[in-house]
Amino acid sequence: MAALVIIGIAASGPFLAVKRPYGRGTLVVEGWMPEASLRNALEVFGNGRYDHMVITGTVRPVSHHLRADEALMATLDAGGTTEIVVRVAGLPGVPWTLHRDHVLIKSGVATAEPIDVRADVSGSGLHTWRFGADSAAYLTAAGTDALFVGGWQVNGRSLHIVADSLWIADRTGAPRPAARDHAGQAAQLLISMGMDPSDATILPAGQHYNGRTNAAAQRFAHYATAQQLDTCDVVTLGVHARRTWGAFRTACGPGVAVGILALDDPGCSAGRSIEFVRCWMLRAKEVIGLFASPVD
Repeated sequence: MAALVIIGIAASGPFLAVKRPYGRGTLVVEGWMPEASLRNALEVFGNGRYDHMVITGTVRPVSHHLRADEALMATLDAGGTTEIVVRVAGLPGVPWTLHRDHVLIKSGVATAEPIDVRADVSGSGLHTWRFGADSAAYLTAAGTDALFVGGWQVNGRSLHIVADSLWIADRTGAPRPAARDHAGQAAQLLISMGMDPSDATILPAGQHYNGRTNAAAQRFAHYATAQQLDTCDVVTLGVHARRTWGAFRTACGPGVAVGILALDDPGCSAGRSIEFVRCWMLRAKEVIGLFASPVD
């Protein structure tokens, strides 16, 4: 019996990685996909009869690479006593500083392995926080990725959720976006690949309590109603397609014809036996997920 289950799950790939697109209307791109898949999605958009792209995605983990001449900036009002925990790594020896409103809170030296930097501060009101390399690092590592912020908690909550605003600034103060959700991050990548920003709408889903895909689907359904859309195709990765299709069809209801297009997962390509266990587990998760909720 167990052998039949294993074989059945291994053979479920074509059923899960469903491809039934309409090839027109709005192309919905799930922003959590890897860079290579986003590039494939952009090709689908260019080759199809689509009039617009919508990029979806929920809040992503705090993860930002900083050059030596850059700093991660955030404004937030946590109220009262604020516990800050920043996970830091980088080029060994690069000095870093953490400021609040130009007041030095913490300083240290980066290591290859991440460390948690903790600080407790008091005072209510809106404050501007800055984390980045100091001037000495700029002299030794200008133009390179010198620091990595792999987490930032504010009273136990993600900075991506609680920050009023978030950006990355260079030495001149010029800002660039610091994506706090998968939709924004995917949009940045797609624009760097040549996408015209006017061709796409960024549609972040915010926090998710009933699964990431359900949250994105429900957010898109509201957008589809407001824009009076009648047809869309959803692009996602590999075996996740079957559940994604169900989530979007349920959220949009009968008023929107929802197609689906599963992009090939390069990690599960035929002949890559080294990936068999990972791919089998992905398929098992999706098969189980067909009978459960929420959809992640």
